[in-house]
Amino acid sequence: FGVALEPPSKVLPIEEAAAYWALLLPRWPLREPFVQWAMTNMKGINRDLWNMVLKFANEVQTDLSNYDENPAWPVALDNFVEHYREQSGL
Repeated sequence: FGVALEPPSKVLPIEEAAAYWALLLPRWPLREPFVQWAMTNMKGINRDLWNMVLKFANEVQTDLSNYDENPAWPVALDNFVEHYREQSGL
């Protein structure tokens, strides 16, 4: 994340974040749906959300069956999960 930012910015533009996710998470099945959702609903990614997206991609199953809204997931991820479940009929 720090390598991608241009000082003094603290937010990575969503387009750049998407390019880095493609490199870092090429096999994450939810990457494209998440990026499409983020492009529509977000302008940028801060460090906390960046870190949590990586954690989400590694810990949450593709069908979101083990996603728990009670832990401290960022609201953006809660919103994505809600959107994805509605779109997918989960």
